[in-house]
Amino acid sequence: MDAINDKLNSYVIGGKYGFEFIPMEEIAKSLGVSAVGLRFMCGILVGYPFALIYLLFPKSAYNRKHFYFTITGITITYFCFGADCIYNLFSIFMSYVSFSLLGPSISNVIFNFLFHTTFLFVGYVVNATENYDVKWTTPQCILCLRLIGLAWDVYDGHQPEETLSEEQKYFRITKKPSFMEMFGFSYCFCGCLSGPQFSFQRYIRFTTNTLVDADIQDKQSGRFAASFKRFLSGLLVVALFTVFDSSYRSDMLLTSKVLNKPFLEKVLLMGIIYYVQFAKYVFVWWFAESICMLIGLSYDGKDSHGNAKWEGLNNFKFRKFFFGAFFQDIIESFNIQTNRWSGRYVFKRLRFLGNRTASHVFTLLYLSIWHGFYIGYLVMFVLEFATMIIEREVRGTFFKLTNISFDELSPVTRYPFQAFGAVYKFLACGFYVQAFMLLKWRKFSIVYANVYYWPVVLMASWYIIAKPLLTMIIRFRKRSTKNEETKSKAE
Repeated sequence: MDAINDKLNSYVIGGKYGFEFIPMEEIAKSLGVSAVGLRFMCGILVGYPFALIYLLFPKSAYNRKHFYFTITGITITYFCFGADCIYNLFSIFMSYVSFSLLGPSISNVIFNFLFHTTFLFVGYVVNATENYDVKWTTPQCILCLRLIGLAWDVYDGHQPEETLSEEQKYFRITKKPSFMEMFGFSYCFCGCLSGPQFSFQRYIRFTTNTLVDADIQDKQSGRFAASFKRFLSGLLVVALFTVFDSSYRSDMLLTSKVLNKPFLEKVLLMGIIYYVQFAKYVFVWWFAESICMLIGLSYDGKDSHGNAKWEGLNNFKFRKFFFGAFFQDIIESFNIQTNRWSGRYVFKRLRFLGNRTASHVFTLLYLSIWHGFYIGYLVMFVLEFATMIIEREVRGTFFKLTNISFDELSPVTRYPFQAFGAVYKFLACGFYVQAFMLLKWRKFSIVYANVYYWPVVLMASWYIIAKPLLTMIIRFRKRSTKNEETKSKAE
């Protein structure tokens, strides 16, 4: 593996940052942050002045808009990753070539799926270190999904409408994207570094002024207010992350000081580390969403009072994430746009398997590969899958026992259940994500063993003890009910 790594590394262009005359290292040192992280954040925040300039463009200047997005996106990636930004440029160009040569065919979909996934994976291998690093592969993982989704949408655009679902009809593209459209879509400055994911259909409707309703387009105050509110939320999370980051990191779980702490204290500490370290994803997304709101890309129609909604590209829902009772709530509230992408372009496309569980397994397997080649990603997604299966079974068993679903419970009964579920979710996820953050088995296996693999033990207990026992009770009750009905009929 090391020999392969060395060979691949010989082809890396090379790591130098763009615009080196800007003293980012000195600024980062004075602020006490990493230069790489500071460049990345600046690459996102520069979207605000870029957005204000964009608002000055004439509505009919379609190609100028695409060109502007392309130039600003390339500038941002060059600033963050130097000459390595050529890899992102190359992958977009390869997609354009495949669309030109293969057309709207399934062959084009397969090529884009295999090429972008392999290209990204090789990039991960070449740039592998002990930890996750912000390199050209960071925007490439966004591009990977975006261009695969585009290939599917163009393919759907040339299929008979009666064979498509309503969702596919909405996102379908009936003509090949032009050179400028594809590059503008790929490099749009509000989503080229960290997301959010958005469809080509949304992008084209946005640039041709058909996304936002006509009576809303000239009302700037609403989008400015929504954008500013999201920006302030991002600043608050940045402040909290800055305060707690150095005190709550996953590598501290490997120190003898923490390894010797009481069990419950370690479990709680893992949960806190989970919240603190995942906060960096939240503030990055919120800044990006704020910029999407500012230019209007996130428009989501009107509410019942006729007011514009700007939540169309939300990636994080605070209340559901923290207070939801189930693990399904995390999927529906964290990295929302990527989860929707995987559902639309992987899970539902595997319908031919005829098995939802198999489709779910392959979807999570793809997402683990998309994140990187470390085993930690796979382990976390396996744990997530097992938890979702058990959660579904527990809810089904609860309904069979009570004939009441969770949503039908009275507030007096539901709130204690919800509080228990939220706390358990917080602690269990704190365990799961250590694999995601420590990445290597030799690291996170120590952490897992130190808390006795407690969520795994509980999952095993469900199948060994709880489920068989509850199944017996359900069967006994059914048998008793049936006997009573038979006796009643006889009388």
